[in-house]
Amino acid sequence: MRWELKIALARYNKTIKGLAEELRIGRNTASRWVNSRRMPKIDQDKLEAIADYVGCPIPELIVFEETDFKSGRQAAGRRVA
Repeated sequence: MRWELKIALARYNKTIKGLAEELRIGRNTASRWVNSRRMPKIDQDKLEAIADYVGCPIPELIVFEETDFKSGRQAAGRRVA
């Protein structure tokens, strides 16, 4: 799974500061999420809140990657539909 929050924030002209304020979390925590240094505990309410702030559907925030079990390598990322 790959978190694409940084890309979504840029695409929709949103900020880390705004995300932190909207979700009532620390700015450093929001920055860690955006820069993929830490992932939020994924639950539906949190994902919906993030997507609502950004103004995008949840599938734009997360990309699930398929694993090729024969070789153990990851295939190209695929967005959640």
